[in-house]
Amino acid sequence: MAKYVWGPDMGLPGTGWVPVDDPRLRPRVTKGDGLQVVPDIEPYQSMIDGSTITSRRWHRQHLKNNNCIEVGNEGTSHVEKNKRQLSRSERRADIARVWNQYTT
Repeated sequence: MAKYVWGPDMGLPGTGWVPVDDPRLRPRVTKGDGLQVVPDIEPYQSMIDGSTITSRRWHRQHLKNNNCIEVGNEGTSHVEKNKRQLSRSERRADIARVWNQYTT
């Protein structure tokens, strides 16, 4: 049985269903590609309050309720936007100040 993908979703505008082995799709799709099912997490005991976390949904909600973030998944929302750029002289003065603070 032939496998097909929706052409516009694969970068082929103006097409409809396209066979997976269509040369225009290489290297985007191989015959082994398909849906992936990610299982839910195993239950674990929270290090925050000792409660049992049984699902991804409760895990996310638990982190949010306790103002925590998962290390490695924090994104850039905590980074200051449009941070003021220091001039060369300001940067040099700042480096000198920190250097003197820790070396004297």
